[in-house]
Amino acid sequence: MGLIYLAIFLAAIGFAIVVAFLSLVLYRLSQTMKVMGSSIEEAEKTMNIMAPRFSNSLKETNLLVDDIQEKLETTDSVFDSIGYMGGSVHNLAKVYNKQSDQMTEEELTQSLTPFINAMKWTEVTLQMYKKTK
Repeated sequence: MGLIYLAIFLAAIGFAIVVAFLSLVLYRLSQTMKVMGSSIEEAEKTMNIMAPRFSNSLKETNLLVDDIQEKLETTDSVFDSIGYMGGSVHNLAKVYNKQSDQMTEEELTQSLTPFINAMKWTEVTLQMYKKTK
């Protein structure tokens, strides 16, 4: 009988040791959860402060992007005009090449004189405009 009591006593001591370590682990876990809870609380407060700022920044960024898009859309017509002008210059060059092959040098110079004079006067006008500005 004494052996059974000794085994029960050792089992009780083992159980007490397991319960002690388990209670220590649970205590440390509860302390960790408290620290984590306070950290999350602080993070939540910070997010409550920062969220409106981020929202305002996003709204301002959205307005800025819309403004840039509108301004870029207004420049589309300028680039279209430049493209059309390039096509016109290309067509003019083709016509010039055809005509220059059929004309003599003197006839070519005589036919280009009005265009050359127009370019000169345009340049003079631009220079005068820049000086008066």
